[in-house]
Amino acid sequence: MSSYQNILNSIIVKKNRKYFISIVIFVLIISFLLLIQTKQKKTTVQELKNGWSFILKDHSDQYIYGDTHQRIEKIHANDLLIMQKPLIMSLDTPKIALKVNHQWVTVLLGDKQIYRYKASNDQDKPGLLHTTIALPKDFQGQKLRIIMESPYNYHAGVPAQVLIGNSEDLDRYLIFHALPQLILLVLVLVLLVAIGLLFLLKKNKPRSFTYSTVFLLGFVFCIGIQALVSNNQISLLFHPTVVALFSDLTLLLIPICLTNYYLSRSKRYRSLYRPVVFFQTALTLCFLLLTLIGQINLPISVHIFSGFNVFITLYTAIISMLESNDENHFFVICSPGIILAAFIHGFYYIQLFTGTVNLTTDWPLIIFSCLMVLISGYFFTENYFSLKQQQAQRLEEQQRQLVEHEKQVNLLATFKLLAVQRYKTENYSLNELFQVIEEYYQKEFAKHAKFFTCQLAIPSEIAFLKEYPLLVVIQLLEKFLNSSDYSAVELTIEQQASQLIIESNTSNFVRHSLELITEAETDPTHQKLKETVWRSAGHWTWENKGKEQYFKIILAI
Repeated sequence: MSSYQNILNSIIVKKNRKYFISIVIFVLIISFLLLIQTKQKKTTVQELKNGWSFILKDHSDQYIYGDTHQRIEKIHANDLLIMQKPLIMSLDTPKIALKVNHQWVTVLLGDKQIYRYKASNDQDKPGLLHTTIALPKDFQGQKLRIIMESPYNYHAGVPAQVLIGNSEDLDRYLIFHALPQLILLVLVLVLLVAIGLLFLLKKNKPRSFTYSTVFLLGFVFCIGIQALVSNNQISLLFHPTVVALFSDLTLLLIPICLTNYYLSRSKRYRSLYRPVVFFQTALTLCFLLLTLIGQINLPISVHIFSGFNVFITLYTAIISMLESNDENHFFVICSPGIILAAFIHGFYYIQLFTGTVNLTTDWPLIIFSCLMVLISGYFFTENYFSLKQQQAQRLEEQQRQLVEHEKQVNLLATFKLLAVQRYKTENYSLNELFQVIEEYYQKEFAKHAKFFTCQLAIPSEIAFLKEYPLLVVIQLLEKFLNSSDYSAVELTIEQQASQLIIESNTSNFVRHSLELITEAETDPTHQKLKETVWRSAGHWTWENKGKEQYFKIILAI
């Protein structure tokens, strides 16, 4: 009993080992994140979002008090906005982290300039700036002033986001808050590889599958780029203009990839969705072209499309509901997430377009990431079962081909035995063997109500033929016999020198239904038979002549 119990326990452990390992890894990750979060609660880092005084340049008597999450009104392009706040906290190694978007920045502590990001000969437009600035140890009690100026109305009046803390704590804080983007970046890389492999593994890919997979890969790739540039640690490695360029490009391209992917999955209402998606795509490409030739700035294009995307997201939600109601399986599963994301995006784009709020949470990246997981999950599930079905069909086809080959080999052996019985010798000629084969198939074609003739032009002294060409002939006759497409077969088998030449004219069945004449579908390539001929170093010719088909096979004997 003890031995039996040990064996049973061993089986249970092996069966559940992978689940146990997965649970352990999950628990370790959660414990690690909780440990870091606990340390973050004890950190000296804080966000300076409240208690700021905002001053408009040339309006020194006009003070605005508030936080950095609001947008300061009455600020236009190239107007200066000054935000100031006294620093009263006590720190040993003070340091601040600064984030501004498409604005020139000057930072002063008291009357001393400690940082400046300004225009130069190499850069005439500001980018997306992430930077850290060390403060002097005697900073306490002094006033921190940040002077900002933007050439774009859309970004003018948006306060900077400021963090302060001890140097090590601030660096640790930034790394911790960069982890979600790093995890997302790893997930994107995994998805790109997995989607690419599934695409390559899928056989007989329809055009719609290729179209949808390309846009899905583009969508996932753009999510990865957005995660890269929004990471405050990685973005420090690049120039602000480079970070801004990729951020703005992905904000334009992600909706294009997503709507085109939805278009590829739509069915009944595709005709209603296609013009809107094509217009969106054409307009985006037009704006990118204007940006490329210097007629418009990319941040302005992003601003314009923020308003246009309000309409696109709501229209997408309507199409999604209609397709789901029509039992389109993709939209039945994914439409709740698509509709929810569309409405959240609608409110976000409205706020972004009107500039009523300075959002610190990257909602587009969060929502697009959730959609990426949802859509990719459906893609993998759908194609997993498709590949399993392909594999089953392939195994079934291989089994069927094996059975057919065995039948052809058995038929050849039977024909040889019949030839021995008829001619009372094993040294029968090739012509005599073909006569046995012809008589057999005359009867079989008659049973199927088909017309069959075979003319032999083989010298009676030819007594040797390799088995492979004979199997080709049997395979050919079996094809015509078992296919419902052929009503008449005229076959000529001729021997010339060391070659066996097989020629045939075949007539297709013509079916009449409701005064319509429909020609039976045929296989013009005869791929399997062609491969068999090629394997025997033979020659293959096939031609369609109206309702008749002509072919010629040359085999070495």
